[in-house]
Amino acid sequence: MIVFRSRGALFGECWYEEAPSSLEPPIDVLALRKRRAAVAGARCDALLTIASDLTLDEATLFGRLSSACRSKVRRAERRDQLELEFDALPHRRLPEFRACYDGFAAQIGLQPADPEWLLAACDAQQLVLATAASRHGEPLVWHAYVVSPDAVCLHFSVARFRGLPDSERARVGRANRWLHWQCMLRFRELGKHRFDFGGLFEHERSAEQSGINRFKREFGGCEERAYDCLLPMTLKGSVRLQLKRLGDGVRALSALRPRPRQRETESPAGSSA
Repeated sequence: MIVFRSRGALFGECWYEEAPSSLEPPIDVLALRKRRAAVAGARCDALLTIASDLTLDEATLFGRLSSACRSKVRRAERRDQLELEFDALPHRRLPEFRACYDGFAAQIGLQPADPEWLLAACDAQQLVLATAASRHGEPLVWHAYVVSPDAVCLHFSVARFRGLPDSERARVGRANRWLHWQCMLRFRELGKHRFDFGGLFEHERSAEQSGINRFKREFGGCEERAYDCLLPMTLKGSVRLQLKRLGDGVRALSALRPRPRQRETESPAGSSA
């Protein structure tokens, strides 16, 4: 369980069907992420996601990728001289990741990564940072995953497209696909059964959202419904969720305002409560 403080309230966060390990110190809000069913008495949001079955053999998994995706992964392996960095104890890399992600998020109007949550996820040994780096050691793509006993979920993703010529943008796009594939194989080796690509946009209200969905579907996963549920455990938790509901309403109104079209991301970034 990931335990972190958010605006004065203490959250305990469990992913998939993971049970809370402890409610000490007293948790104000229990956050149950990506559950198969809604939880009675909780504030639940229905989500659409897409996930791959890592119990399949490697050849079958690779065969489920689209032909274009397979081609780009193979080309990245042959020509792009990429190096995988896969860190299951990533405390030392958090400052580097945050600098890259937060700079990207500011450019496209996303919230920065929550440092409290990142540190708590590291302390719980439930955060993995992975990069596809160039031969000079520069990370081209970052992925941050939340891991549970059986499943893994892409939580943040950032690729360095901005300011690059088309040929280099194409190279970074291949690196992104290559990193997804390499991480699928690595998590499969670690005994994970499910690789969640972090959600889909259900209504595709923009060309950007359609592009993100199209990218994730290239990996041949199955689409399914899941639920994020927030359960107040104390009076403070109830007040915190009321304030969150009001804040979500304000953000929803702000999201309706037009903003410049962006091309820099191929997968959405998430954040904890």
